Amino acid sequence: EATTMSLFGQDVLRIGSDDLVAVAVNADAMAGEDVSLFRLNPQASWSRRLPADFTIRVLSGMKTRFPTLKEWFSPQIGNPDLRPEMSTSVEAEIVKHTPRGSSLSLLAYEQWVKDMIVSAGGGDPGRNVGSVTSGGLEVGARHSDTENLDVNLSLALTSAQDDETGENVEYVPKTMIVGQATYTRGPATCVARATRVGSRHESGNEDGLPAYALIELRTILNTAWGDFFVGAENILDTLYEDEDGFPQAGRRFEYGIMRELQR
Repeated sequence: EATTMSLFGQDVLRIGSDDLVAVAVNADAMAGEDVSLFRLNPQASWSRRLPADFTIRVLSGMKTRFPTLKEWFSPQIGNPDLRPEMSTSVEAEIVKHTPRGSSLSLLAYEQWVKDMIVSAGGGDPGRNVGSVTSGGLEVGARHSDTENLDVNLSLALTSAQDDETGENVEYVPKTMIVGQATYTRGPATCVARATRVGSRHESGNEDGLPAYALIELRTILNTAWGDFFVGAENILDTLYEDEDGFPQAGRRFEYGIMRELQR
């Protein structure tokens, strides 16, 4: 058993009429199984509106990923000596807006990861890769057909290489396509999301995990008592793996209420 906690704080400053600066801090903690971990990660971003309805945004920050209990203690892939992942990333985005509220965007990022946690599954214990450099491009399009309907589509291309060996890191997907449609009418909002993750290969050969697609549906009803929601993930009950030998959860349903507290 373990307990995790995350606290996030952010302040947004407007500089002049065209610039926004955001400064944030994320604190992550994990305690359990005689292990106690704490990390403090700063982030900062700057955005500026340009002529001809363009906007640029630059973001830099740090991030921590603690090992999961499966990665630490599983009989198949467990390694109690795993260290948390630490990463630093920089990303830049340019967005072209249209008078009707639609937009086209291009985002590029570079990320430097220390002690990346990897496992091929199938009895291969998790391990830390000392230094990994990953990068990618993401092209996005957003279209607002009416005041009620909003459609987003994005295509991401990624790569990750071991800095010591120069080889690709195993089981990192090279492509991902995400489409989302949001429809709002009165107090109700309906969201449909489809994700396709490309195939992932082992270094040096074509063996690996096949591509898969997931569909998610969610409905949110805004009331005076809060936002009631009901949703279904992986509604086609797709059998897929992110680690060889460890099938992910099938069809899942959730419901609840979200309440925003204000002074």
